[in-house]
Amino acid sequence: MTQKMSILVSVFSDLETKLLERYIDNAISFAILMSADIHFLMPKNSKNYLVLALNRFPKHQLHLIRIVSHDVPEEYSFETVSDAIERYSCELILVPAGSFSEEDGQSARIRRDILEHSVTPIMLLSPTVNFMDVPIRSLLVPMSGEIRASSALKFGLQFASQIHVPVDLVHSASGDILEKSPLNPRGDQPHHEYRQHLDRILAEACPFSSTAARAQVRSLSQVEGHPSVEILKLAKNAPSYALVIEWHGSLIHGKAETLKNLLHQIHTSIILVRAENEQRSTLKIGPERQAA
Repeated sequence: MTQKMSILVSVFSDLETKLLERYIDNAISFAILMSADIHFLMPKNSKNYLVLALNRFPKHQLHLIRIVSHDVPEEYSFETVSDAIERYSCELILVPAGSFSEEDGQSARIRRDILEHSVTPIMLLSPTVNFMDVPIRSLLVPMSGEIRASSALKFGLQFASQIHVPVDLVHSASGDILEKSPLNPRGDQPHHEYRQHLDRILAEACPFSSTAARAQVRSLSQVEGHPSVEILKLAKNAPSYALVIEWHGSLIHGKAETLKNLLHQIHTSIILVRAENEQRSTLKIGPERQAA
């Protein structure tokens, strides 16, 4: 991330009025949180909602950011999004959660194309999220069965540093694997050894991170069960979480099952970070399993 972040916000014509108002409010609130430039891709019939939204924010907050609106057709393509990402050097794309089925119209197809083809991190905003009342107070990063170099953790540490929030990790594995975990106590003072073992795992999972960045991670929960079920449990206990999930960019049948389950059930924001497949480590604390 650069010091001055640039965010792209995709607005779709199929959003109902209340959902569109909430989505625009959330996008502006997030930009204020990040002190970022924000670029809206908006069909002309949606522009009035941006004007109304700006009136809901104090002027001293709006002075922290730069807001630009770009006209797009009601049914635009991923190429329009891709061109805007490159032109404005956007580092994050905001997309409203919704259908990704190609059978549900052009807006659903654009959402799916953005998810599957963009290498830029994507934040999916649930309609129940309200950043104006409950800002992001922590990040939750799920780890795959084999903890390896994680693009999601790398992004999460950078993101957490920028908005000054802690990071929690969750790792789901079977009972026999949990017994062999590096976090299990082996000495006389396990409460002192926890941080040492956690730092070792983080150094493996995010090898180029600094000690200060890794210190933002306050816990690693190792649980037995299906990843989406355990993630939902943690997220329900802390509704101000934002999820940061690594994935491989495919929604075809049999892929990204954890992510699909979360999209249907979770009521928080989800940031998707494309996996860097060539990065690997050898520290195993569970069977290989996709995080999303």
